[in-house]
Amino acid sequence: MINPSEPAGGLLVNPKVLLLLAAMMPLAGGVWAGAQIAALLFGGHEPMSVGLGSALVAVPLLALHPGDPALAWPEDQAFLLPGPTAYWVATAMPITVALLLGAVLFWLLQGEVGVARRRRMGLNPEARFARLWEIAPMWVRQPVGGRVILGRAAANGLVRGGGPCVPASEPVDLSCWP
Repeated sequence: MINPSEPAGGLLVNPKVLLLLAAMMPLAGGVWAGAQIAALLFGGHEPMSVGLGSALVAVPLLALHPGDPALAWPEDQAFLLPGPTAYWVATAMPITVALLLGAVLFWLLQGEVGVARRRRMGLNPEARFARLWEIAPMWVRQPVGGRVILGRAAANGLVRGGGPCVPASEPVDLSCWP
């Protein structure tokens, strides 16, 4: 019986496993390309007939036996590989390129997280007072078609909203607006 409190799914649900697989794929591609280059340039001068699956198996074996890379590959293809120095020289560039491409791809797909600036419907949600240049186009000296005038400000700080003049610090009663 399945316990409902445990998360459903298998091995791939774990993010650490997904991260490991994402790191292994470019590494395996670099190891495969490096082995092909080493076999062509320094070894038997013909390509190895191995696929990406063999490269995935070879990655941990290369870590265990860096002094003899031929042990990491299938026996029927290992004779095409050169010695360890030539192998690692030929493998360094493809592994570096594959890991850099993987890092760039990871960075591009990551998106904005953390303290990135928030934007809702294309607008900045942070409240603030309007600046003078933002409200300057709204100031008019006389009524303009298509606009609503809510009140008038006098030079002495009094506001008139359709009724008697009141100080600007007090709310304007718009109920008596004509």
